Parts: sequence; structure tokens; C-alpha cells
Amino acid sequence: VLLVLLPVLAAFAVGAYTIAGLADRHERAEAERDADHRRNAAAAMLQLDTLRRERDEHAHILAHMSDGVVLLDARGRVLRCNHSFATLLDAPRPAEPGTRLSSYVRVAELHDLVLAARDEGQAKDADLRLWAPRNRLLHATAIPFGSGAAGGGGVGGEAGDVLLVLRDLTEVE
Repeated sequence: VLLVLLPVLAAFAVGAYTIAGLADRHERAEAERDADHRRNAAAAMLQLDTLRRERDEHAHILAHMSDGVVLLDARGRVLRCNHSFATLLDAPRPAEPGTRLSSYVRVAELHDLVLAARDEGQAKDADLRLWAPRNRLLHATAIPFGSGAAGGGGVGGEAGDVLLVLRDLTEVE
């Protein structure tokens, strides 16, 4: 009887060993996947923290620039506007996101400059004289900002976005 049971017991032992080995390999693979997920999550959090820090730095720089800066979408709506832009145009406060530039600024030359930059896909600049409420000379630069801008001249942003920068030249003149 022992001779009959011995091969059965051996086969059972080999099967149990194989199953235990498979279970062990499965547990190791699962542990490795979990470790990979933790590493990926940690890397993503680090990248997110870096992006937040860069966003905050850019916002701080924009807020404290003496040049007026406004980013417009393809429809001429404000995406971002700094306080200096409002100050240079004697507006009480920066334009709120979504505000049409044409309803915030009544300077035809600025609108023409933005349209030319957007249509031609390259930076355009001009000196503008504002007479009211006070005499001011501004240098304006409109830069296509969307990656799909005509002529491929734009960077970042969406197709048709334009960055408009105003520099006060009144004291220089």
C-alpha cells in the first residue's frame, strides 16, 4: 500500500510546492506593482508641487512688473491682466478674466495691433500716445502666444492667444 501511496504523496507534495511557488511569485509581483504605484504617485506629487511653485512665482512676477501685461484669447477676452496694465490705462483695476478687451480699453490702435499680431503670426509693436485722462506715451508689443498661431510664430497657450505688453515711455521722452 505504501508503494501505491508514495507516488501519490510525491505528486501531491510537488503540486503543493508548485502552488506555493506560484502564490509566492504572485505576492512578489503584487508587492512590486504596489511599490511602483507608490513611486509613481510620489513622482507625480513632486511634479505637481513644482508646477504649483512655478505658477506662484510667475504670478508674483506678473503682479510686480512695471510693464502692463494682458493675455488675450482668440476672441479678444482677457485671460490674465496685471495691475500695471490697468494703471497705464488709468483704469481703476485690472480687467477680470473673460472681459473683452474692446470693452475694457477704448484705444483703437491697441486693438489693431493685437489683430495684426494674431493674423500675421508674428510680434507687432507701436508707440501710442494717450491723451486722456493724462498725456502718456506707451510702447505696445503684441505677441502671438498660441502654439497654433499663423506662421508658427506663437508659443504656449491656445491658437489665437495674444500677449500684449505696454511700457510707459512718458518719462523717457
